[in-house]
Amino acid sequence: HSLTSGRLRWASLGPVYDEFYYPEGVYIGFPDSPAQFRENLASAFPGEVAAIDGYFARVREVAGAMRRYYLARLAPPRLATAADLLFARTAQAAFQARTADVVGALTQDPRLRTALCGQWGYYGSTPSRSSFAMQALVTKHFLHGGYYPEGGSSEIARCLLRTVADAGGWTRIRSDVAEILVEDGAAIGVRLADGEELRARRVVSAVGVMSTVTRLLPPAHRDAAWARSIDQLSPAPAHVCLYLGFRGDIREAGAGAANKWFWSTWDVEADGWDVAP
Repeated sequence: HSLTSGRLRWASLGPVYDEFYYPEGVYIGFPDSPAQFRENLASAFPGEVAAIDGYFARVREVAGAMRRYYLARLAPPRLATAADLLFARTAQAAFQARTADVVGALTQDPRLRTALCGQWGYYGSTPSRSSFAMQALVTKHFLHGGYYPEGGSSEIARCLLRTVADAGGWTRIRSDVAEILVEDGAAIGVRLADGEELRARRVVSAVGVMSTVTRLLPPAHRDAAWARSIDQLSPAPAHVCLYLGFRGDIREAGAGAANKWFWSTWDVEADGWDVAP
């Protein structure tokens, strides 16, 4: 709200924003209320209330630790080590913990483990491969429901462009970046595909860490240890997103705004997600 001075408005997906359909007719709705979410899970898994409560406790613990972690990133370089010791230790441990291991320590019920991790599709790594920090952030993000920008996702860019302009900035659009400019080990700007160079005190890439390192970072810097470690990351499962347009009001046919997830198996680690060549 503050970034756009209220220009960007959000609409709720409804009291239930995600609907999960599992084998044997099991249905679990993810609502816009933490208390109702707990009740829905407890109703589906009545013998696992302690595990469900334990999961939410871990989510809140790690989500809070992640907030402190990002605050530590704002510390001046000379205070970075001390800031990490004070604020980032819990988050760093969560980075290293696999989602499957954390959830597996809470419950032995494989179906509950699948249900708790049901939203892994939002970040693209199965529980055995994902960091629990990411899982916790996604769960915490949706605890009070799902929302979308009124007018479509393009409104986010349109409203933020106004914010940049009001602050005296400008935005270059439809310009392909060919390479990040690096001097003395620091990014100082970008070179566009047409050869033009733009310099800045801060350079932020939004194309993903893999493309940033393997395509935009100058070749001379790709041999650094940190760059090689990123190049060795496994790809997330591929997917196809198909949008359908219908004439008329689809709500008259019973459709709603909630996302529907249909699973033919309880095994989220199934071979179908294996993207290895």
